Amino acid sequence: MRINVNNTHGVDRSAQYALDDFILAMNTASERVVLEKGDFFYLDNLYTAHARDAYSPHWGPNARWLSRFILTKDIRKSALARKDWRSPVIENDYDQNDSAFGSC
Repeated sequence: MRINVNNTHGVDRSAQYALDDFILAMNTASERVVLEKGDFFYLDNLYTAHARDAYSPHWGPNARWLSRFILTKDIRKSALARKDWRSPVIENDYDQNDSAFGSC
């Protein structure tokens, strides 16, 4: 599910009411989580919806970056993205190819 609440509108009045109810329910149930250096936070995309606030990146030696971490129920789907099929680790050069994960 991907939704931009700023420019998504129902196709008719009934759809708009449903969308408004959905957005209200999401906002009511949401919880803010602030991560600090070294924190780890796991979300299961089968059971949660998640978002992040807009941010401006900070460059330099003290910059903090989110590292990608992917879990899968079926590791076979990532076989082509791994250097050795026996290893569970996917190494990727994000500058050159950010699509190595395919549909893991």
